[in-house]
Amino acid sequence: MIKRNLFGIVSFVIPLVIYISTLAPTVYFIDSGELLTAAIKLTIAHPTGYPLFTIIGKVLSLLPLFEPAYRMNLVFAIVSAVGCFVFFKYLLLLFAYLKPDFSSGTLFYEIISASSTLTLAFSSTFWSSANHADVFGLQILIISVLLYVFTNAVLISRYNLLEGLKHFILFAFLLGLGFGNHLSLIFMSVGLIYFYFANFGISESSVKRLLIMVVPFLIGLSIYLYLPVRSPNSLSNWGNPHTWSGFWGHITGKQFSVWMFSGTENMKKQFDYFLSMYPKEFFYFPLLIAFFGIFNLFKLNRTILNLTVLLFVSNIVYAINYDIYDIDNYFLLAFITTGIWITYGFDFILMKFSAAKVKFAVVTFLIPLIVITVHFKELDKSSDYSVEEYTFNIFETAPKNSVIYSSQWDFFVAASYYYRYIKNIRPDLIILDKELLRKSWYMDYIKSNYGEIYNRSFLEFEEYKTELLKFEKSPKRYTNPSTQSDYIDLKKIQEAFLKLQNSIVDKNIDDRQFFTTFEVEQNQIELFGQKYYKIPEGVLIRYAKINDSPGNPGLKYKYTIPKGEGYHHSFIRNAYIQGFLNRANYLINQDRLEEASELLDKVNQIEPGNPDMNRLENVINQMKSNREKGN
Repeated sequence: MIKRNLFGIVSFVIPLVIYISTLAPTVYFIDSGELLTAAIKLTIAHPTGYPLFTIIGKVLSLLPLFEPAYRMNLVFAIVSAVGCFVFFKYLLLLFAYLKPDFSSGTLFYEIISASSTLTLAFSSTFWSSANHADVFGLQILIISVLLYVFTNAVLISRYNLLEGLKHFILFAFLLGLGFGNHLSLIFMSVGLIYFYFANFGISESSVKRLLIMVVPFLIGLSIYLYLPVRSPNSLSNWGNPHTWSGFWGHITGKQFSVWMFSGTENMKKQFDYFLSMYPKEFFYFPLLIAFFGIFNLFKLNRTILNLTVLLFVSNIVYAINYDIYDIDNYFLLAFITTGIWITYGFDFILMKFSAAKVKFAVVTFLIPLIVITVHFKELDKSSDYSVEEYTFNIFETAPKNSVIYSSQWDFFVAASYYYRYIKNIRPDLIILDKELLRKSWYMDYIKSNYGEIYNRSFLEFEEYKTELLKFEKSPKRYTNPSTQSDYIDLKKIQEAFLKLQNSIVDKNIDDRQFFTTFEVEQNQIELFGQKYYKIPEGVLIRYAKINDSPGNPGLKYKYTIPKGEGYHHSFIRNAYIQGFLNRANYLINQDRLEEASELLDKVNQIEPGNPDMNRLENVINQMKSNREKGN
């Protein structure tokens, strides 16, 4: 019993210690700031709303420990580690199902189950999901629990139908509740349906059992009622889910439907991405062990083999049809399935050693140790303040009551929710998201939170909203226009959008400074505010009636250049570079060459040999040379 408890503890404690040691200290990239705010303030998060995450997060946020963001990151690291422990228990349950000698060889099976659990726990996506607060950390636990409860229900039903039914009812309730965290649980459906009928056949009794499970499933799913109940009083009422159309559109992710099943080209792109990242998840060698595991399951039990293959394949087939950049977490079920295969790979290889298999089983812990070593530097977020520093640098640049217009959700806008609404830092700012401005519910958000902005451009907002509602009713008419009427309406909404953006600048610039982030200015298709000077200040660009900018805001920053090579760290690194270059170019045009050179030195520290930096240095040298000749 001591040994049995030991390996269960190992499968929980080691992930927990590593997750905490690499824990993000504050807000992280993508949705982190918005989700933290949703939980702490009980707001409506982006589709599908994630009510389970929000409610659990709210309860846990009440713990009087640490700063709120770190506290939430810590709690969900614990949740993820619990998920690892449940996966360990699930592996033992499968061994009990498949191995006649399980009771006599328990120690061996516990060792290799713990080893494969740790290998899975420190795969890239698993680890990354666990060391900051996010719905996918909770999803790790939910998937593991559902696999365990469902398999247990099947096993118990073989001997006691009534007791088995109780476990199926529990599974159905937990499944409905789990959908309240993330709809990607749908990936499990094909495999679990197969496993159910493979064990019980297609009969009247098996169908009746499924019908009974509908009720507890709906009870669990009713957690989505949080959305319409909370919506009227929510600080951020994303999607207006208090209306039926808003509620249905929110829980089905209608806003993101344009990225689903968007064509074979995108499907191929995402599949190629999966093939490239999958071996790196476990650092290659464990996948060879997984191959032996598939072969082992083929010999042991075709039903379990088919279950795992269906879980894996259905996950991949569905996920690759979602055309988003940060898709890694959508493959979690495939990685969990790989963890099962690795376990049976260990079993297949070590059974060759017969009597000495327990001793050799201990050697399998070298595999997760290697995976930890390889991934540690990349996934250590313990000193990563990139998002906080970047957000604060933007705050530092913008004077009181400024308007900041941006589409940098992953890097700044989502984080600003947390700092402004939870930490009460710079609540005076008006931060508008350009991409959200394409959603009708966001008009209500602006009206509610920034009433002065809305009222000053009332006619433009109303005109644009009229066209926007038409777009939301029939989006394909705009994305793929085919008739003259379609093209006319497309032009109308484009003109109304441009008119609204111009109005927001024109009617506020006299008493509020207006800024954009650099990517807004790089969009040459939707240019607005053309009558104003665009003055680079920090990582922002200020709109001004007079081409004058005293001081040198670009040198006041406190920042640590992100060392990560991924997209998000690279973006912030490039934002600083772009900010310094833009400002330097402006200063050169103002004949402020010494100040420009200081900024180019900053660029050189971040990215030596940057071609734009070299070009501007040549311009400065030429201007200095001309100046000397003139003297």
